[in-house]
Formats: sequence, structure tokens, C-alpha cells
Amino acid sequence: MKKVLFFMLALVLLTVGCSKVAEKKVTGKKDAQFYYERGLAHFHKGNMEAALQDLNKAIKMAPESDLAFGCRGWIYCGIDNYEAALQDLSKAIELEPEYASHYLGRGLVYRDMGDYDAAIRDYTKAIELNLESDSVFASRGLAYNEKGDYDAAIRDFDKALELAPEVASFFFHRGNAYNGKDEHDAAIWDYTRAIELDPEYANAYFHRGGVYALKGDYDTALQDAEKLVALGYDRAYFCRASIYLRKGDYDAAIRDYTQAIELDPTDADSYFARGEAYFNKGDEEAMKRDLDKFHELNPDWSPPSLESL
Repeated sequence: MKKVLFFMLALVLLTVGCSKVAEKKVTGKKDAQFYYERGLAHFHKGNMEAALQDLNKAIKMAPESDLAFGCRGWIYCGIDNYEAALQDLSKAIELEPEYASHYLGRGLVYRDMGDYDAAIRDYTKAIELNLESDSVFASRGLAYNEKGDYDAAIRDFDKALELAPEVASFFFHRGNAYNGKDEHDAAIWDYTRAIELDPEYANAYFHRGGVYALKGDYDTALQDAEKLVALGYDRAYFCRASIYLRKGDYDAAIRDYTQAIELDPTDADSYFARGEAYFNKGDEEAMKRDLDKFHELNPDWSPPSLESL
């Protein structure tokens, strides 16, 4: 999702931000404008290395260009070099504090770095500067979600959906916010709408199945887990096994945990959970084998202290 959102925001940048070359030129030599524009073209195609080379040249020729710094910051963000991205986008804002796309880019960097308050401030500034894009509201909504401010997240996803009512991921993330508030029926509605828009949206099936399981509707939860298996979701067998475990069908749970382990012999969680299923069946020897394997894969793990419970 992170990379998908990055390129959605990059499209915003290229269509309403830095790409407005006719309105806002790179200051300095003519060659700097050429490298800037060619760098943008490489960026648009996803060729980050070539884009970075051209933006380096543009900045060397026109060191006072906020556009060149801003777009290079986006490129660094795209290759996960967050410190360099933060430095460039902050420089772009210093040079031109009224340009919304710079705040949008820096907000994305802050969110990826886990500084959600700073991200929200920058997204809000971008919106105040009239960059009212569905992707910007969705980005701020994600930051609110990750911060645990679910009401604010819902408001932003409401706005994003008002602007773009057919984007499945917006329904999915609003569903996560409702789930965070324990409003399970609203979450299920949003996950279902995401699936209607994208019938292969594996994460939506995963989360909807989890909510159905929380509500005790294990049969419906298993239907979603079956879809995950059909889609080849990497945690599908673990997911289905966990529903069987909650349902009390320990043999089915053991079969699926075993399948998960065969697919990934380092899957410590499946060993632990299968051990629980064996325990519930009264097979303490098998339980001990699985817990020993779990500890082998997680040598630093220790049970929570009584004080933390």
C-alpha cells in the first residue's frame, strides 16, 4: 500500500504541483530547466536513478530552485532514503513556503518515518494551500489511523470518498478506522464495499474475516479465509487455521497450521498456535514439540509479566 500511495501522490505532484512548468520555471541557466523537466519525465516513468541524476544536475546549475529540491526530495522518498528526502523537501519549503506539493511530499516522508503529528501538520498545510486532492485527504487519514485518532481518520476518508467515490482502498482504510473504534458493522460494510470495487482485494477479505470472527460468525469468517486461499494470500492458511481454532475445530486448525509451516518453516506464529491446538486436543507431547520449535525460532521471547497483564 505504501508504494501504491506514493505513486498516487506522485501523480498529484506531477499534475498539480512541480509539473506546472509553464507557470513556474526553474530559476537559473536554461540547461537547468532542461534537466529538471527530463528528471520529471524519468520520475513519471518510475526511473528513479535517471531522475535523480538529472535533478542533481539541475540543482547544481540552479541551487535556488525550490522545484528542483522538491522533486529530488520526492525521488529520495521513492527509494526510501528518508533523511535525504526530508532535507530536500525542507529546503524546498525554505525557498518557497507557499508551494503545497512540498508539504505534501514532506508529509509522506514524516508518515513513513512514524512521525504522524508532523505528517498531519504538513498534509494540513498542503490542504490549506488549496491542494484538495482525494489522495491528500486519504494520506492524512492514514496518518490519523496510525496515530489512533479514528474519528479524524473517518472524516478524512469521508472527504476522500466524496472526491473519489470508487477507490476501493479508501473504503478499506475507513473500515480499519471503524474497526479501531470497535464499530464492527460499519467496518464490515466498508470492507464489503472495497471488495465490490476490487474483488481480489486480499487485505479486505483478511480484515473482514477477522471482524466476522470477533463477532463470533465463524462460518462467514471462514468464507473470507477460503477466498484468501484461492487468491494465494501469503498468510491465508494461518488465517483460516486461526478461525478454526477459535471455532473449536482443532483438527482443521492443525491441518492449516501445518500447511502454513510447510510453506514457511520459519513461521514461528504457526508453531505456537498449532501447539495451542494440540494442547486443546490433549496432545501435550505434540504441544511441547511445537513450543520448543517456537522458542528455537524466537530465542529472546519471554511471556509477559504478571504486572503487564
